Amino acid sequence: MNIPLKVTLSSLLLFSLFVVDPVVAGDEHDHYRPSETNASGDPSQEAMTAAAAKDLVTGKLPGQTAAVGFKHYAGYVTVNKTNGRALFYWFFESLTLPREKPLLLWLNGGN
Repeated sequence: MNIPLKVTLSSLLLFSLFVVDPVVAGDEHDHYRPSETNASGDPSQEAMTAAAAKDLVTGKLPGQTAAVGFKHYAGYVTVNKTNGRALFYWFFESLTLPREKPLLLWLNGGN
């Protein structure tokens, strides 16, 4: 990975630690509903596409003069709707062959 890309990604990660709003109880961001599943219980392609479109980060990021040259998505994954618990994620699509690259999800716990 080249140095400018490392600096950009590190800056975005650092930015997200200080600027991201906390999740509040009753956040209505669900990625799919049980009624939007196929026969095997998996989310339908339409539901997944709608959720991805909802989470797509578009335009310029604060402090940047131009839009980035890659797709990235951000949102919350609900883990306990009753108590308003969710985990924030920010996904950066690979610059090369994104459909062929493996995906790693790393979530740190909290209280």
